[in-house]
Amino acid sequence: MAEIGRSGFRWSWGRFLPPVLLMAALFLVSHTPLPVTLPGRSDKFLHALAFGVLAVLWARALGFERRALLLAFLFSVLWGILDEFHQSFVPGRFASIGDAAADAVGALVAVVLLGVYQIRTGRGSMTV
Repeated sequence: MAEIGRSGFRWSWGRFLPPVLLMAALFLVSHTPLPVTLPGRSDKFLHALAFGVLAVLWARALGFERRALLLAFLFSVLWGILDEFHQSFVPGRFASIGDAAADAVGALVAVVLLGVYQIRTGRGSMTV
């Protein structure tokens, strides 16, 4: 079921399904009226972790090339912003610039680590 386009990019549901499923899960969690929190702790680490994983999944889906890393970062940040906007309409929830920033930091750390890995191993593109 994979098609190869002009750029050599391979389309595969096996690659695109994981980030889409994580995005759906994040949407469902943010749609709950009461926020999921850890007692006495900030949820910023959870935001960064979730959106770092999302960025890695998008990078994998898009082929791990430099352009893919940039797109993975942008997709993840955009989803974080849209998620916060969505929460502003959910009773008991509110939009938070701090949460969106944590989302962006998590995505940035993930793509930077992937980029550093590529440079250190001499790989222009990683295959998984």
